[in-house]
Amino acid sequence: MYALAANCRDLSSLTLGGYNEHVTDGGMMVLFEAATRLTAVQLSSRLLKVTDASGTCLAAHCPLLNTVKLPRAMGDATLVALARSCPSLHKLDLHRSTGASTDGVAAVLDACTELCTVVLPSELQLGQLLATRPHCDVRRVEEQQLLMRC
Repeated sequence: MYALAANCRDLSSLTLGGYNEHVTDGGMMVLFEAATRLTAVQLSSRLLKVTDASGTCLAAHCPLLNTVKLPRAMGDATLVALARSCPSLHKLDLHRSTGASTDGVAAVLDACTELCTVVLPSELQLGQLLATRPHCDVRRVEEQQLLMRC
């Protein structure tokens, strides 16, 4: 991550797949602080050492984000930070995020007016969230995944 941060400051898209125990918040935060032009970030749910510390750093330093897939260790702190700093968010994938709650999702829905697709874990309780957003359409995509379009 340090080499990417030093040599790829104009990076606009980042996809990290698979499991790697050496990918941690320390390296991700250095990268996010340097690559401020990122518009798309997709992080594998298997990156267990990439947490809300990285997520809040991502939101703070990369306000141009429009597509984000969060790993399972990121949750509401990251969602609130994205809501605060990334108003142009179009797509958010929380499919494997175990730390996301309806409060975090609501913060993003309320702040990111260009958001059109949110992929949610099926265990999220959406009743109250959807009651205040009748324009949102929710469909089951897979057994463990819901798709929300607003």
